[in-house]
Amino acid sequence: MRIVLILLLLFCANRLLSQPPPWEMYYVQFSDKNNNPYSAGNPLQFLSQRSIDRRSRENIEITEEDLPVNPSYVDSLEKICDKIVFTTKWLNGATVQIHDMAQIALIDSLPFVKSISEVHIKTPGDGYYALEKSNMLAAVSGPSVGDYGQSYTQMAVEKGNVLHDLGYYGAGKLISVHDAGFQNVNTLTTFDSLRNNNGIVAVHDFILNNDSVYVQGEHGMWVMSLMTGQLPGQLIGVAPKANFLLLRSENEYSESLVELYAWVSAAEFADSAGADIITSSLGYTTFDDAFMNYTYLDMNGVTTPISKAAEIASSKGMVVVSAAGNSGQQAWHYISAPADANNILAVGSCNYNSTMSAFSSYGPTADGRIKPDVDAVGNNNVIASLVDGQVTSGAGTSFATPIIAGLTACLWEAFPDKTNMQIMDAVRRSASKYTNPDDSCGYGIADFDLAYQYLKHSTIPSSDYIAEAYPNPTSNNLTISFFSNSDQEADLALIDMLGRQYLQHVYIANANDFNTFTVGNLSPLPNGVYILVIKTANNVLTQKIVKQGE
Repeated sequence: MRIVLILLLLFCANRLLSQPPPWEMYYVQFSDKNNNPYSAGNPLQFLSQRSIDRRSRENIEITEEDLPVNPSYVDSLEKICDKIVFTTKWLNGATVQIHDMAQIALIDSLPFVKSISEVHIKTPGDGYYALEKSNMLAAVSGPSVGDYGQSYTQMAVEKGNVLHDLGYYGAGKLISVHDAGFQNVNTLTTFDSLRNNNGIVAVHDFILNNDSVYVQGEHGMWVMSLMTGQLPGQLIGVAPKANFLLLRSENEYSESLVELYAWVSAAEFADSAGADIITSSLGYTTFDDAFMNYTYLDMNGVTTPISKAAEIASSKGMVVVSAAGNSGQQAWHYISAPADANNILAVGSCNYNSTMSAFSSYGPTADGRIKPDVDAVGNNNVIASLVDGQVTSGAGTSFATPIIAGLTACLWEAFPDKTNMQIMDAVRRSASKYTNPDDSCGYGIADFDLAYQYLKHSTIPSSDYIAEAYPNPTSNNLTISFFSNSDQEADLALIDMLGRQYLQHVYIANANDFNTFTVGNLSPLPNGVYILVIKTANNVLTQKIVKQGE
């Protein structure tokens, strides 16, 4: 009998259990994928065409890691255990349910089993306890802007409004949302447009192994509303034209390691379906069974199965966006898994005034890497209410995360030929503290205007210049994106071909940033060609503008 079995038996003795619990769950690690009937040469057996296309577009090889676990191994386990709960091809293992400790000895004796570890225990009388709801919900307050209502600013802090002004709303991008459920997303008016446009591509509940994702879980509904909710005058999500996978991987009534393996299976599902982005407002450090708890030293990106899977998902060409956590004011004030994974975007929370939220979890990772990667508004966010047609507000890195995920979809829509690594690099480079990161806010607040310009020009410019003036031709409003290499006044004018000046505005431009100015009420101007002129202390910049009737 192997050492792992001895340790498991000793562990049970230490619990002073005279009888085995009604059931337990264990993760079974396989040793190999030998004699697998699936082949990397025939990927349509286990990947969608969309997933294969993503790999092809990003020059990612299909390898043995992509193959499902050996079906004969699963068949052998099924003859011993009560139920196969999940399998994971990336980690090459299975989570099983048992009711008798003797089953462990039988599983351990199988020649393809490398190790066994407990991931969930249900003892007599413990039951599921009710989720303790936070008191974060409050009345919405703040300025209102057009159809966006008071939700405008939570997008504008990260300059996401610029992407919307350019016509990018996440169209063509598939976002996989991992959460504790998506209560009433199938009925709320907030999501009418999503449903009418067939924006929900697939759903699955990995906890109950069915498709009942709409029964419970306000949290996932709130997250979805930030990305795709549409209540004109109150709330417009940051990626209202994206498509979605709704995957329940979190059991909100308990906390155990098995949920990490549910997340892994959900990530593999997302990959196989061809998702571009995974957004996860979940994080794990401690559990109902303290024996399973992680320490800060485990937050190194390679210890936990969920962080391993997040890194693998990134290697398959997806952008993984993960909440940093809300422990900034607690004894454990660090990030949680999978936010510690390397090539993903871990998201912290900031306030509307661009200061960090006190609750936002700190980095660095245990191995010294910068985390969080970027920040977004996670305080007093406008989110959908379960009261149909109404909004409420909430706080947490849970809400900053979908803002980054949704705006990343919009950015990627603008540059569909870029790889996931190029997109993530641009988002990090855009952040307010990129050249001077710290443990509180990482690289700082994301600036999607700057990320757009970086991808368009392949570099951050070193001198003043006009990046965009749109729409051009224009009939009424003109938005100008102007890069300034210093804090300075920018004198903006519109001059016709005879030298006559029609308007003049003076703006205060911020250093090393793409400053966005909007000039309205141009409809009275005669149709024709004009010259946009921006004067700064050291430069005179010009661009041709065409004015035409509506």
